[in-house]
Amino acid sequence: NVDAIDFQTDGDIILQGYRLWGVQSGSTSFQVTFSLYRGSTLLATKTGSYRTSSSVKTFEVHFSRGISIRAGVTYTATAQITTRSKSYAHSDGVASASCSGITVTFAQKSSKDTNASRRRGGQFPALIFRSSLC
Repeated sequence: NVDAIDFQTDGDIILQGYRLWGVQSGSTSFQVTFSLYRGSTLLATKTGSYRTSSSVKTFEVHFSRGISIRAGVTYTATAQITTRSKSYAHSDGVASASCSGITVTFAQKSSKDTNASRRRGGQFPALIFRSSLC
C-alpha cells in the first residue's frame, strides 16, 4: 500500500524529507520507499531501512538532496512502508500550516494514495522544509 498526500506552498522552499509515523509497540525497522511527484513526474525517490520505536512515535526520512518546491504548484508526497508491525497514524490533520510567512496547503485526498491517508488522518505528520525564513 502507498500513503500519499498532495500539497502546495505559497512561497518557494526546499523540501528535505518527511516525518512518518513509527511502530505502535516496541521497536523495529521499517523498510520505506518514499517519493515526491509533480503531477505524474517523479522528482525524487529513495529506499532505506529506518529504526522506529514506540517511545518516539515518529521517524524522519530524508532525500539525498533538498528538492526545490515552487509556489502554487501541486506536489505529491508518497511513502510505501513494508513491515509486519502496526504503525501509528494521525487523525487530526490540518488544511494548512504556516511558518515564517510560508503557508503549506494540503488537499483533502491524493489520487496516488492506496492506504486511506487523507488530510485529516494518515501516515504524514510533517513535511521537512529548509528555508532562510523557516
